[in-house]
Amino acid sequence: MKRRTFLTGLAGTAGAVTIPYVRGARAQTPITLRFAHYAAESHPGHIAALQFAERVKARSNGAIQINVFPNNSLGSPPEQIEQTRLGVIDMSVPTQGALDKFEKAFGAVMLPFCFRDLDHAHRVLDGPAMDWLAPLAEKQNIIILSNWEYGFRNLTNSKRPINTREPQFAEGEPEMPTGLSRAARPIWKETVAIMLTVPNLLSVADGAVLADYCEVRVQKDALQTAMRARERESVKLIVAQATQKGQRINAAEARALAAEASLEKSGDLLNKLRHRENVLRRELGLSPSARSSIRISGGQKEQQNAVDAALFNGRPHLVAV
Repeated sequence: MKRRTFLTGLAGTAGAVTIPYVRGARAQTPITLRFAHYAAESHPGHIAALQFAERVKARSNGAIQINVFPNNSLGSPPEQIEQTRLGVIDMSVPTQGALDKFEKAFGAVMLPFCFRDLDHAHRVLDGPAMDWLAPLAEKQNIIILSNWEYGFRNLTNSKRPINTREPQFAEGEPEMPTGLSRAARPIWKETVAIMLTVPNLLSVADGAVLADYCEVRVQKDALQTAMRARERESVKLIVAQATQKGQRINAAEARALAAEASLEKSGDLLNKLRHRENVLRRELGLSPSARSSIRISGGQKEQQNAVDAALFNGRPHLVAV
């Protein structure tokens, strides 16, 4: 499965960087942008990020300076893309697994057996896919600057090898629980359909975990929707208050303030829901979509399980992965 990451920036910020300052003389005060990513300082991804920053500085005659923050120093990958979308961070390198939370079309890149080889993947992702995905990303306040090579990944699961792309509708498909919420039912149907394309991946025993996964997805999606609505209202309020005080504030600054307030209020719960979703995906054998699962060890495990039990009312506990 081809999994490439995208270098992104906030609409109206990263999109304006390359034009007004490249042609002129060296600026008195350079524009400083923050570029966050998840790789360690020894990782080739971080080395490439530093090279990117150096070349931008050189080509802009020092007018643009990019500060690179590696190793999740400004937050986890989901937090980074959320902050980038809202303007708190200027650039990040999210995966399709992060971007498809805002635009489901990005999930198409993660489909198994989608590309024949590297050349095929490059032709698609640098051509038709970019033409299709870039406008969709822009609607979510994300500007795609370029594809970032990260190689092929394997489709794996916790049960058995996958040696064919042919779907197998195995016996023992779990029945949808009667107590499943109305909002969770479409997610159940969608997930079951995906799991049935992998031979013998789904069984009756998966019913409880699958139901828990669907309900967590509903909670997470509802929280994100509420946060975005609250951020939009906060932007209007911030602009109105600034106007009353005779102050000037641009849209990017207002969005950043609104995002900080929203993350302060709901960020912890959102991260716990995302973590819970990833853990349940692992239990279901959907590991390609669960690469940001948190590793738990020692005393942290007991503490995390206590938080999990309080949040999810006795549903299956977190597991060490």
